Formats: sequence, structure tokens, C-alpha cells
Amino acid sequence: MLVAEVLKDVEYIRKLIDFHYTLPEYVELINCERGENYTNSLMILSSDYIISLLIPLSLTLEELLKDMEE
Repeated sequence: MLVAEVLKDVEYIRKLIDFHYTLPEYVELINCERGENYTNSLMILSSDYIISLLIPLSLTLEELLKDMEE
């Protein structure tokens, strides 16, 4: 699991994953009663590597937001 808490973390993740080539399996919204909401994105990078990205909604990449489940 990768957790991004600040913009610097999101920029680092963007360098690791090509979001134009790698599409998320799903992107879900996590509503928090107190504090900021988050998104959880499941990315399958290969048959051996799967990651879950946990990012504050305000910092979530546009490439991921367009695939968010409603």
C-alpha cells in the first residue's frame, strides 16, 4: 500500500507509475466523519505486483478521479 499525505508524495507516485498506461481496477471514495476524505485506488502493475493508493481526495490525480466509482 502506498499512502500519500502531501503533494510531494503524489508527485513521487506519479514518477513511479505511468497513469496514461496503467489504469486502476477501481477508485473508491472513503468518506471520513472528521477530517479529509480519501480515495483508494487499486492498481495492478503486473501479475506479481498490486498496490493500493490511499490519497486525500483534494490531492487525488485527475487520471484516477475520472475512474472513481459513483
